[in-house]
Amino acid sequence: MAEEEPLPSPPLLQDKWVTIQKNTFTNFVNQQLRETEHQIEELYTELSDGVKLCALVAALQGKPGIRGMKPESKK
Repeated sequence: MAEEEPLPSPPLLQDKWVTIQKNTFTNFVNQQLRETEHQIEELYTELSDGVKLCALVAALQGKPGIRGMKPESKK
């Protein structure tokens, strides 16, 4: 009779769960950003500067993204 593989330890299961959640959220973000020039590959680093995060917020609100924003004129 073949030996069964032991179940993964809880930290390994948790790491796998985190990876699945990260991939799922990355796919969700890219789906929301599909009509903009923005897409992300690395969730943690690419949202950190705020540019793509603002585009995501605008997309979720159904408003034009940062592309539609004009800088204030300096006087």
